[in-house]
Amino acid sequence: SGGSYVSASMGQSALESDNVEADARFLSPRELCLLFGFPRSFHIDEVVSLKSAYRLIGNSLNVAVTARVLALLI
Repeated sequence: SGGSYVSASMGQSALESDNVEADARFLSPRELCLLFGFPRSFHIDEVVSLKSAYRLIGNSLNVAVTARVLALLI
């Protein structure tokens, strides 16, 4: 299935790893925010559920890409 997963063995080829699925975990909302280009100072309020945090981040735009596109348009 799809989603935001990471595995400690992701740097190895599929043939070298015995069981990638057992080693996989979801990326945390913090890790996703960093991948989307949000500054380290950005945080999601504690009242937002984990499920909602994943949805909010997934519906966001990459900050660096958006800034570059806007700069080109202006």
